Amino acid sequence: MRTVQLLRENREAEIKAIACQALSFIENEQRMKAFENFFSANASGVTLPAFKKWWRDHKKADHKRRMAERQAEREERLRKSGLSKLTDAEARVLGLKKGNVDVG
Repeated sequence: MRTVQLLRENREAEIKAIACQALSFIENEQRMKAFENFFSANASGVTLPAFKKWWRDHKKADHKRRMAERQAEREERLRKSGLSKLTDAEARVLGLKKGNVDVG
């Protein structure tokens, strides 16, 4: 049962990723209005306001995720830079790790 749930969640994530890529392309090509006209005429069962809200929320979440990833990358570069300036003995005394190996 858990395997089926994981497969379903993975498939949903794939579909969201595909939709995000396609909608980003449409938006970048300044064709969102044409898409909205098509969408509202389509019998998808999803209202245009619901779609717009989902897309707005999705873009906000993507932006937040990308910002967090950038911050984590900056922090990792700073960590590596700082550790590279320490000797193994200095890192061990401070209880720090160098690379993936605990020097303490």
